Amino acid sequence: MKKEMRAPNFFLFSLLAILFLFQACNKGGGMALSAERAAPIGGEFLRFYKDSTVDYGYAVVKENMKAQGRYRYSQDTLYFLSGPFKEHFPEGFLMIRGDTLFMGNGLHFRVTKNLFRKS
Repeated sequence: MKKEMRAPNFFLFSLLAILFLFQACNKGGGMALSAERAAPIGGEFLRFYKDSTVDYGYAVVKENMKAQGRYRYSQDTLYFLSGPFKEHFPEGFLMIRGDTLFMGNGLHFRVTKNLFRKS
């Protein structure tokens, strides 16, 4: 009688499980737009994902979230659809002009990645 070796099957199963978890944690298949701006200490960032979720936060030594929620993109405008953003973006939207996101108060974010841009 031969004994089967199960180690390769276990290894393959474990590898596939890890890859599945990594992909599940990757919001909506990836980032659609990211932007940042310098602050007096550290910097602020916005990350818009393909699944219509958005993160807004700041980083000094580590990243800290200020707001998370949903957005809608139309033409050259990103609209915040969640309440937590009202405190930080009272107008409720950001305009995209080239490589810059403009806020109504005159502040702006520098775009570092933009999949919305028409080629």
